This record gives sequence, structure tokens and C-alpha cells, in this order.
Amino acid sequence: MQNQGVAHVPITTSRRRILPAARPQTVHPRLLSNPNPPLHRRKSYSTAACQTCRKRKVKVRRCFKCNAARPTCSYCLSAAISCVYTTRSANETRSQALKRKLSEVEDRETTLQQIFEHLRDRPETESNEIVKRIKDGSDPACILRHIREGDLLLQLALVPETRYRFVFPYIEEMRASLVRPDNPYLGSWVYEWTKSSGSSVPQKLILAGQSNGNVEPQGPYSKPYHAAEVVDPLLGTVKPSEWTTVSSDDALMRKMLANYFLGNYEWLAPFQKDYFLEDMAAGRDGCCSSLLVNSVLAFASIAYSGLSRRYEYWNPRNLSYQFLAEAKRIWEVEITSGRTRITTIQASILIHLGHHFNAMDVLGAPYTQKAVDMAQRIGLFRSQGVIQQETRRSRARGFTAWALFNFHSLLAYAHLEPSLVNIAPAVPLPDPSTDPDWYGQIWLRYPLDAKLHTTHFPYLFRAQSELRVILADNWMQRYRVDQKEDWTPTTTLQAASDCLVSMRQWYGNLPEPLTAGRITFPSHLIMHMNYHNVIINLAHAVCVTGEAQAPENLEFYIQVRDASERHLETLVRLYYLRHGFKHFDCYLSHCLVQLGFMVLMRLSSPTRTNDLPQATTPSPPRNNPSTTNTEDKTTTTTEINTLRSTLFLAAKGIHEQGQSYFVGKALLRTLKAKMSPVEQQLLAQIIGDAEDRDPRVVAQMRHVRSRVLPSALSFADDPEVHQLGRLVEELGLGGDDGEEGIHVEYKKPSLSASVSL
Repeated sequence: MQNQGVAHVPITTSRRRILPAARPQTVHPRLLSNPNPPLHRRKSYSTAACQTCRKRKVKVRRCFKCNAARPTCSYCLSAAISCVYTTRSANETRSQALKRKLSEVEDRETTLQQIFEHLRDRPETESNEIVKRIKDGSDPACILRHIREGDLLLQLALVPETRYRFVFPYIEEMRASLVRPDNPYLGSWVYEWTKSSGSSVPQKLILAGQSNGNVEPQGPYSKPYHAAEVVDPLLGTVKPSEWTTVSSDDALMRKMLANYFLGNYEWLAPFQKDYFLEDMAAGRDGCCSSLLVNSVLAFASIAYSGLSRRYEYWNPRNLSYQFLAEAKRIWEVEITSGRTRITTIQASILIHLGHHFNAMDVLGAPYTQKAVDMAQRIGLFRSQGVIQQETRRSRARGFTAWALFNFHSLLAYAHLEPSLVNIAPAVPLPDPSTDPDWYGQIWLRYPLDAKLHTTHFPYLFRAQSELRVILADNWMQRYRVDQKEDWTPTTTLQAASDCLVSMRQWYGNLPEPLTAGRITFPSHLIMHMNYHNVIINLAHAVCVTGEAQAPENLEFYIQVRDASERHLETLVRLYYLRHGFKHFDCYLSHCLVQLGFMVLMRLSSPTRTNDLPQATTPSPPRNNPSTTNTEDKTTTTTEINTLRSTLFLAAKGIHEQGQSYFVGKALLRTLKAKMSPVEQQLLAQIIGDAEDRDPRVVAQMRHVRSRVLPSALSFADDPEVHQLGRLVEELGLGGDDGEEGIHVEYKKPSLSASVSL
């Protein structure tokens, strides 16, 4: 359809398009008279009204505006009522105020949490000072700032001088009778570093240093052992929560594992550390399992000082209780399945130790008995051949065989009973200098020391194993409990002589890091304590049974015994001077309680040189404190006080160890029951008597079922008489006799149950 009357003009790109004309703008009449009129501002209101105006608005359902005047708005001023704001300023909104208050609550909670952690982890004197400031009404932030600034000032003050020594209780000096030329431990590096003061360095250490004059590693000799940290990349990558259902806090469990490898792994190593951590990080079950992880954490939770009241093994909220219960549950599952695994054998040692430190080791013995049966069934103690020893699996088997043998050998010695594994494994121990990876290394870093230090664990493990072999071959295998009646003084002397010769040869062939002059780590000191403890037990047995048969040899064994007693006490004092007793050590309490009962024997029989054969057991408590002074013709008051200083040092160590495990509390109460009233009062001034009034501790004493022999000082002693459970019952330390306790009968392992290879 065509449009008529419309002309079509072609549009070309060269012409400009004509736009329509703009409309004329209309101007408001007011602008004509006043071109710059005032602008009407919107009425301003406060961002947050006061509480009274907000409630008034809600109540009458009308729009009331608060002018937000500070400190009192106009309405509250006219009504003569209090004006309360939830906001800090007129420009702060209510949502901003809520966020600010939430942040303040979180900061306060963090402050209180940090103060609580300081109260839990600090020494008693510092904790008392914090509590005093809290009672004085100080602000929590000020208290926390005081703690932090105090630590900073202390650290700055210690930078020039990082050495530290603990102070002996009662008498601060070393006993004069220990300072003798024939005491090799007084010439050790650790003692030289400990007794030196100021910036002076012993000349012998300078001569032993490097060519540039620097002293050879100072960290281990000048700082407490537990100030160091274990350096192992695998510890930062493992996730224990994937192996246990007890806790999901991987950070806490990593700290517990690091503390375990730092402290107690070296003395009783049930598995090869590197293989365990490698499989744990990779999620493999070759050298790691849920049973083993829970068992390790159960033992580590006893040793970790970051957990309070660790000795309460009966408390379900205690982590050691939970981990041990989970380990025992998984143990039953694995045993029911009929499958034999290396990790199950390794876990049995830790489960047994957990019951041991709970003073219930009669409940832990069946686990290791079952483990020995499993080891015998899979041929763990037999040699696997030279070719197979190069494999990772065979190495793990060989390490486990020696670990199980060492544990049962130590257990047989401590309980004076036959060992379930009485012959050493056929797997040879490699030379630590050429094959340290067979054992695994532990590296430490000390504060203000960039150098890494090794604990010489390969040398320690091999030396421990060799010492256990000597005991098994020369004494425990021949001097069995069921054969005591057939023994004569002649056989006793012969067995003691053979064992003494072998042990002295072992002592003389120790590698350089483990010699008397170089030892410094707790595990090294403990190994030397164990050596002298065995010598003392041997010499006591000879003194008891060999007087009439061989009087010419009696004087020799008396001298040997007296020398080892001096060396044992010196080692205990060196241990305390450098490392203290507060950190958990699985064998320290045994050495301390033996030293304590030896001192009690001396205090009870000051002229013991003439009646040593009859002085194998400390006498009952001395009711009359003056009896010692009136009857003693040779011992002066000064010597009695020095003996008491050793007794109180041993009791203090057992007391501090008892903060980690319950058997320490039972040992301390047994030792205190043998003291005189004066000694008990003096000891209370040193360690306090709060535990004697603790109803939870007293109530649990009647459940002690421990075969530890605190008062047995000789291989000739009857273990039935000296068992801790029996002593607690005879001394009336178990609370009310009318209350019914847990009675568990333990059947001694028979020789037929032992492993014959």
C-alpha cells in the first residue's frame, strides 16, 4: 500500500541529521524572585535511642524520636528518670554495639582461659602469686599482662646466662661422704657445668672443646632436658585423630607424642619410632594401628604435664583413662579375630605399663603374657636370616623382639621373679656407629641453641639390651624364685661373682657418649642408676648368705656395695641438679624408693658395718626420735642430718613423680610410714601434707594391687614380703578396713610358660 502525499527523500551519509528543537524550560516563580533559596534539610535523628525511649515507643505504639543527647536525652531529663544507652557514642548503631560487645566477651574469655592455663602449668609458687592477685581484685587483663611481662623480663635476664640448677632440700650442699676421688660422676661434664657459677667455664670443658676454643655442646650440659624439643618433621604431619575416637584435638595429641618421645620412649622403647611415625602419617597399618596409637597416647597422657590430676586413673574424664579403655577394647577385638600383629605385641607393653603406674599391674600382666605366646607362635625371637634383615618388616620384627625381651627382663629383676622371656633373641643387634637407622635417632633443639643434638639412642638401646642379657644369663636364669630353697651360700657366691665380672666388663666397654664422664640425659643417668642398683642387690645377697661360707670375700662385697650406694646417690643428686624431678620418668621412682629405704636402713642401724648381714630390711618406725642419738656411738648429728637430706630428696622426688601416676603416691606413703615422727614432720615442711588429707587418694589406697618391691634391697629377699600391695595393707595405709576393696589374686608365671628358644 502506497502512502499518498508524502515525498520520499533519499538519506545520504554526507548530510547531517536535523534534531528537533528543545522545549523551553519552565522556571518556578519563587526562583525568579530568589535565585538562591535555602535548602530544606531532612530532620536528623539519632542512630540508636536510649533504652527508655525504645520501650516507650513499643508500649504506646507511636513514633517517639529520641534526640540521643549524652549523658541524658531530653525526654529522660524532663521525666527525671535514668537514661541508659547500649551504644558507646551517638554515632554507633545498635548492630555495631552488639558486635563490639561480642568481641569484648571473646577477649575476656581468652584472657581468663590464658590465666587458667598459667594456673595449671606454672609452679606452685607462681600459681599462688596469681591467685593472690585475683583475690586482691586485680583486673584479669592486668594479671595476664603482669605474667607476660614478667616472663619477658625473665627471658631477657637469662639470655647472657642460661644455666640453671635445682637446689637440694633440707641441706643444699652435696654430701661430704660422696666427694671422693674414686667417684667418677663428680668428674662428669654435667656436674662441672652444674657447680660452675657466673660466666666461668670449667677448664677441662674448654680443653675438650673444638680448636677455636668453643666448648663442646653446651646445651645438654647447661640446660634442663625438658627445656628441649624433639625435632622430627613427621610429628608435625601425623593426625592421631584418624587413629582414635577418644579425641579430635590433633594439636594436643601431637604435643603428647612429642613429650613421649622426649621423655620415656628411650628407656622402654616398645617399637621403632621412625617406622611408627612414617606409617601413622601415611595411613598404613604395617607398623601402626589404632590399638598401638591408643596405647601410646594412654601412656603419653600420664607423662604430659599439660594435663592436670593425671594420677586419677579411676576418673572417666581423665584422658589416660579414656585412651587406656579404648586400647583394651580394641585389644579384645584383635585377640578375638585370632590375627597376630607386631603392633599388638608392642601395645601389650604399653598397656601393662599403664596398669603398673596405676598400682594395678596384676591386671596388666595377662596382656604381656599373651604377647609372649603370640611372639613365640610367629617365631619373633628366631633369626630371620641376613637377607631378610635388610627389609623394613624384618627390622621392625627384630626391634620388637629385643623390646619385648628387655621389658620382661627388667620386669623380672624389679619383681624378683622368673622372666617369661629368659633367653635373648637370635636377631643380632647392629653396630650403632655403622647402622643407626636400625634403631632410629632422636634429635633435640635447646633454647637459644641453633645446633641439633642427638640423644645417642642407638648406643643406649644396645647397651640396655646387653645389660639385660647379662642379668638373664648370669643371674635371673640361675637364681630363680622356685629354686631358692636349693641354693647354698657357695652357689650364691659363684653366681654373684660371675654376674659381677660380666657387669663390670659391660661398664668398662660402654661407648663414649654413655661413659660416666659424658652422660647427661635422664635416660643415660637412669641406665647407670640401674647398673649400680643391680650391684647393690647382688652385694646384699652375698652379705646375707655368704658370711659363714666365705668370710674372706665378704669384705670385698661390702666395699663393692658401699661404692655403688655412693654412686647411686650421686647419680640421683646429679639428676635432680640438672633436670629436677617434676617431669615424669618411668623408672626414676624405683631408684628413688630404693635409695630412700637404704637411707632408712642406715638411720636405723648407724653401726651397720658390724651387722650388715642382718640389715636387709629397714626396721619399723622409731617412735622415740631421741633413740638414734642415745644409742648411736659412732654417727654424729651432722651425719644423721646429711642422711636425712638424702632421705628427703628421695621422698621429694617420689612426691613429684606421684603427681603423674598413682603408684608414686603409694610408694611415698609406704616410705613415710617407715620414718620416725620427727622425720615425717620435717618432710611435711618440704613437700606439705595435703595428700595425706585427700580423701580420694586415701580411698584408692585400699585398691593397690602392685607387685613393686620398694623395700627389697637384696636378691635374697622374699618378694612376697616386700610387695607394695602387702606393705600398704600391713601398714594400714588403705583407709577404713571395713570398706570392701577390689581383691585380685595374681598367679605367678610358671617356668613352663616362659619362652624356650
